[in-house]
Amino acid sequence: MKGKNDLTKGKVSRNIISLTWPMIFGVMGIIIFNLVDTFYVSLLGTDELAAISFTFPVVLVINSIAIGMGKGTATLVSHAFGMNDYDKTRSIASNALLLSLLVVVIVAALGLLFLDPIFNLLNAPPKLHPLIKSYMLIWFPGIIFVVFPMVGNNIIRALGDSRTPSTVMIIAAITNSILDPLLIFGLGPFPAMGLKGAALATVLSRSITFSIALWILIKREKLISYKGLKFIKLIRSWMSILYVGIPNALAKMAQPLSAGLITAIMAQFGKEAVAGYGVAAKLEVFALILVKAIASIMIPFTGQNLGGNRLDRIKQAIRFVEIISLLSGLLIFLLLFILRFPLASLFSSNQTVVKTITTYICLVPPGYLFYGITLNLTAILNGLKKPLHASLLHLLQVFAVMLPLAFLGARYLSFKGVFLAITVAYITGGIASHFLTNHVLAKIKEASQNS
Repeated sequence: MKGKNDLTKGKVSRNIISLTWPMIFGVMGIIIFNLVDTFYVSLLGTDELAAISFTFPVVLVINSIAIGMGKGTATLVSHAFGMNDYDKTRSIASNALLLSLLVVVIVAALGLLFLDPIFNLLNAPPKLHPLIKSYMLIWFPGIIFVVFPMVGNNIIRALGDSRTPSTVMIIAAITNSILDPLLIFGLGPFPAMGLKGAALATVLSRSITFSIALWILIKREKLISYKGLKFIKLIRSWMSILYVGIPNALAKMAQPLSAGLITAIMAQFGKEAVAGYGVAAKLEVFALILVKAIASIMIPFTGQNLGGNRLDRIKQAIRFVEIISLLSGLLIFLLLFILRFPLASLFSSNQTVVKTITTYICLVPPGYLFYGITLNLTAILNGLKKPLHASLLHLLQVFAVMLPLAFLGARYLSFKGVFLAITVAYITGGIASHFLTNHVLAKIKEASQNS
């Protein structure tokens, strides 16, 4: 295992920083990948942009499944690696890829079989169905190139290597950026394929990352082996992965669902308010890059230290990521607040849109100080093999706090009330995750001392 990095040794803060900075570029690569797709498709026309917008919920569900499986795999692999049990590490990684293949076959078959019912359920206009089909008939067969690299990259990160997965994500973004205009508009020797070209560019760019991830796992890390594979052990391994994966997939699906419901609430204040909220939400994606990058490496860090029985290092990590989340959140809020009018003016000259954006920036970013804590501590809970605790925190934050308060806020305080609801949800989520994570860690420490 050449890419391994023992995270049970060395200074905790140095471990976290060294793992995080490559992931910042990786997260940016994912964001650029999605923005480039949307930009080039928008040049085709309104129908094509609307058609690909209808595919987003389906794509998000598949991505959520892949992310859930990736987190489940990372938790088990990092734990086994922290115990220095390399045979178990190899077994879990190999079994996870088989599970990925099984999930891909099932999802692709169901997607192709129920293509029309899915988009009828999403209320896609009949005139857009041919465009949607042209995209999904390429995308569904290619989802192995979406799911597999996500799981593979999580395995690599679980060994303490964040540079390789980040490089893979950047390669995907660059390749997609090059292929999109060539295949969509038919530049040079390439035929103009329109929306089909966008789907093919996505599949081809992902297939490159698929090949790289597979080569690294098989050749460099020598992690994939099916010698002596037993069915009972395979099923047990799959159940362990899904125990972490399913709750995380459900929590991940809650994010786009909550964004859709907030958009629906904002719609009562007019299309300008919806446009302003949409811009503010995109700014938030960039504002949270650092804490999301840290969260992406906290499962490997926690899993390895749990496996190595270094609970003291996990305690130090909790304190460190809380401080970083608070400081970075404060800095981001101050920068956004100072630049709120220039930023808003970049996206629109409409006064209502500008007012919505600037109001969001004034009210929501103070919650970023705590939202970063939630993201990182729920990742630590997953690394501690407590996925139900982590997922419950996310779901309660959205469905018990944010959405009920957003409905009430909209009624009494207009869209300011909606934004305040988001802030309150971020703050309560951060505080709850602090107490729950420390409580769980104390219980694990107590059980370890008594055993």
